[in-house]
Amino acid sequence: MFDTIYRKHLRNNKLCYDHKTIKTTLRGEIKMENNIIELLKPVTLRKENCSPLIFEKGTVLKVIMQAPGGLLVRDDENFNFLISLKDKNTLWREI
Repeated sequence: MFDTIYRKHLRNNKLCYDHKTIKTTLRGEIKMENNIIELLKPVTLRKENCSPLIFEKGTVLKVIMQAPGGLLVRDDENFNFLISLKDKNTLWREI
């Protein structure tokens, strides 16, 4: 079960709403899931016959979905890639 909660706050003297998705497990436990992550180190994606894509430290990425071994993330130009869950808090962090 998924729900969304909204938090009111002021940003630049404007009323804003942030939201987070709440995932409820079968046991009724509530797990907060952030919708964005920040890179703690640069990430370089390489593919044969293509120029490498470099994402700098501090890049913010939107989480599209969670896969068994990682997160499917998207950048501002709608480029999607998978980032490993094992690298949490070393390569990336939730914000």
